Amino acid sequence: MSVKKMQSALPIDFLGSEIVEQHRFMAKFGAYMRNASYDGLLDEYYERFFNLWFHLWPHDDQETKKADIKRELFYYGLNLPHNSTIWCWGEAMVSLEVELGITFGVCKTLHRATKFKFVWTQALRRIMAIHSVSEASYPLRNLPIKDLERLSRLQERFAELVSRRDEKFILPRNDRILPTGLSEIEETGLRIHTGGVVNDMYLASGGRYLMTLASDNFDFPGSTLFTLWDLGLNLRRNHTTKACARLLERVGNLELQLFFSDPKSDKSLWTVSLELRQSSTMILVHKVCLLSPNTISLFARHEIPTSTSSTSWAVALIPGTCSIIFSFHQNHRFRLRIWNFIEDKVAHLLGPNSFGWEKTSLFPYTDCIFFAFEDRILIYNLPPLQLSIPDTVFKQHRPVLTWVPPLHSPNGFYVDYDNSATFIPPSHTPTSLLRIDAPHLTVLEVEDSSPTCVARFPRKVPLCEDEDPIFITDNRVYAALRGGYMSLCDEKLCFFALDDSSASVSLMNSTLTRGQGGTVDLGFVRTELRAPQGVVINYQDFSPLLGRHCILTPDGTVHILDY
Repeated sequence: MSVKKMQSALPIDFLGSEIVEQHRFMAKFGAYMRNASYDGLLDEYYERFFNLWFHLWPHDDQETKKADIKRELFYYGLNLPHNSTIWCWGEAMVSLEVELGITFGVCKTLHRATKFKFVWTQALRRIMAIHSVSEASYPLRNLPIKDLERLSRLQERFAELVSRRDEKFILPRNDRILPTGLSEIEETGLRIHTGGVVNDMYLASGGRYLMTLASDNFDFPGSTLFTLWDLGLNLRRNHTTKACARLLERVGNLELQLFFSDPKSDKSLWTVSLELRQSSTMILVHKVCLLSPNTISLFARHEIPTSTSSTSWAVALIPGTCSIIFSFHQNHRFRLRIWNFIEDKVAHLLGPNSFGWEKTSLFPYTDCIFFAFEDRILIYNLPPLQLSIPDTVFKQHRPVLTWVPPLHSPNGFYVDYDNSATFIPPSHTPTSLLRIDAPHLTVLEVEDSSPTCVARFPRKVPLCEDEDPIFITDNRVYAALRGGYMSLCDEKLCFFALDDSSASVSLMNSTLTRGQGGTVDLGFVRTELRAPQGVVINYQDFSPLLGRHCILTPDGTVHILDY
């Protein structure tokens, strides 16, 4: 149904004479569509509806912007055609409360909208979509409204805490240590007597589930104990940390690379681990089933020949799929391989000649792959996959374009994303890549290229819209971007790093545009996450959504710190 036809179908009182501007019509139109449930058109117009509210006020003064939005929402809230559409307005108000800090106590009718469970469910659902969190981690249907509201606001509160404690430290409100023992049932079922020493871990997106790998050269030599932990949702109540499932895999020296939600099921998680051998690397995929009882099982294996066991690997997930891309070094050349572990199909990509010491980054998209080096980006269109049959000679796909940045230094690098997300976190549309050439920061916008039938033309290209790079005057920015990966926290870019054996979190504006005088306000703040006294960090992971910090010490102790 077209907009024009849809407009004629609206009730008479819905189309008042006061609607003279497009954004006013779209506001009420969006509310009506939520009430009328026109599923086919809902997503498109609902998105437009919110974009109009958030971007129509061009005031530099945030307080003026807040006042204008509040006044407009108050005015239209009194003229809604049906009370049930307050749900739609409630969603807008939740977003405004969370993103701009607007409160609506002045209007009881509108404020009442934020008390609907549906409102906070939708707000949390949007956050989950951005961060690739499934209902396996956040059970929306089972959570009461207070928990839904708290989960929706946790990242905002953590961002405020970091901003208030700039160049200071913050202490966790809760510190837990994972238990190391096994129950009698586990000892009997696994035929071992200890939980071993944890040597690797991975926190799934959303911060609730943690996977640990442990070994014990006396109790279960040559094997690895997989353990799934439910850490809870940081809802300010005592949560019993428990092992949900265990598996003793008869393979030793495994390294966890990915731990992510199934893009098609909210009842499954997947882990990807590597076994580094002398002349090859074995890739193991385990399925984590969250149906009662929780289980971990080996799902698939794939072997890749390598020159030595010291080959460095980069592993990433292709967005929205169960296809993994691996980059590795073999016979003086970089190579890439795509493997769909569900269908057991592969594709081989040919990289450049190299001695293997170069710093590289993988940026996978739905239709192409960026393989970034210090001085160039190789762009590959995503090729068709073939069945993985032993002794088959596969076509070596070459890059369709080599892109050279306008400014590059010998120590230049790209800021990595969290490669375990089912898609690269959309800091903005189009997705941005950050390149550092000290003391300059260049923002690259990744955009779809024009439709073409030419297979040799890249499907996406990086564009440098601002010819002048951003000059970095704060050395903390360089250190934060160099030391960790980038994610999102309350619409800000979030960088998590380990500096001098202490963890730090940094936030920076996600919209890097020039203001008056050509300067860019990075809005950079940094704070230390102070670990308990005497705790040495060997490895760590972090969830900005829950404000949760996981620390693995050299002796295998795992600390769970909630902020």
